[in-house]
Amino acid sequence: MKKILIPISLLPFLMVIGNSMLIPVLPTIQSALLLTNQETSQILHAFTFPAAIAIPFISFISDRVSRKAMINASLVLMLIGSCICLLASIAPSPSFPWLLSGRVIQGIAAAGTTPLAMSLVGDLFIDQERLEALSLLEVSNSIGKVVSPLIGATAAITVWYGVFFVFPIVTLVTLLFIQATVPNQKPQEVEFTNHYWNNVKEVVTKHFFSIWVPFCLGGLSLFFIFATLYWLSFLIESTYRIDGFLKGTAFLFPLTSLSLTSYWAGKHGKSSSGNSLFLYKLSGILMIISTVPILFVHSLGGILFFTTLIFSGIGFLLPLLSKHITTVVSGRERGLVVGLYGAARFLGVALGPFVLANRVFNNSFVTTLLVVTVLITCLLLYFMVKNCRKSVFIPEN
Repeated sequence: MKKILIPISLLPFLMVIGNSMLIPVLPTIQSALLLTNQETSQILHAFTFPAAIAIPFISFISDRVSRKAMINASLVLMLIGSCICLLASIAPSPSFPWLLSGRVIQGIAAAGTTPLAMSLVGDLFIDQERLEALSLLEVSNSIGKVVSPLIGATAAITVWYGVFFVFPIVTLVTLLFIQATVPNQKPQEVEFTNHYWNNVKEVVTKHFFSIWVPFCLGGLSLFFIFATLYWLSFLIESTYRIDGFLKGTAFLFPLTSLSLTSYWAGKHGKSSSGNSLFLYKLSGILMIISTVPILFVHSLGGILFFTTLIFSGIGFLLPLLSKHITTVVSGRERGLVVGLYGAARFLGVALGPFVLANRVFNNSFVTTLLVVTVLITCLLLYFMVKNCRKSVFIPEN
């Protein structure tokens, strides 16, 4: 069964490169297409906001039909959107509206990648195997964040639109792997009756700290990650005059720490012991002690050091939240609830660059916003652990 984890783990990788690969080359694209800061940020928003909206609907449908069927349909749609982006960028007169149209299609398609991968893992694995499988998805997500800036910066060295050749290639490879290795599933016997909706309503209302607080934690964590990456992309180029491949390497430090701690949390965060509780606390401690210094550090090395520590804390947190969300509900409602969690995370991805679009060069505003985000995250984490210690370690379904 574990052999299918590799193709499944390609889904979060594909989803994350949808934006992360473009972030380091946004200033280059802005110059090439003569865009304003607001228009440049729309390249990211056109992907993330449609994804956040579509995730609950696609996840809802996946509760009725095969997860694999929905994943395949999403990948085909992703391939179509990627080709539109490529054609719009390589045209003799590049079309920004068509580029945004392709990005919207990519975003809708991305809704059927990571959330459905999480639901599929929740269906196929239990207990510690589920946590390890979910941590592998987080690691794949993190690896995508690590390598995508390098891929994007390298692909754009010769021509700015080189980055848009990568999307269709990765999508096609993922589609072929999924089709060849993931077994076909029978549609679930789920009737969308009053009983189904009552079950969903009971889950999301009865377990406030078990559901809604993790939703907020996931969204805030991804907001911090992508707001930070977006800010660093412009800061490194405009202030420190670092561009190209070297600029991509600057992202390695925080993103590598995110990957390593995600993997470690998946291997050691057993719900049957106190390890998960310890990792929740460690996550909060790392974030809280590293956030305030960002207000007073002005060197690139200092900024990268403290953001790396915060990313490490987030890396411990995310796999535990994913495990918790996939465990708190049964298989019949899992798709929808996990989809809502995925939508919350992707809303954070979308809002990070959106909030900074017109103030990305105002370092005081950016650092204050990042500090406030981390403090709210730590406060919510404290209340979740304090108020639902038993529900954090729910017996497996």
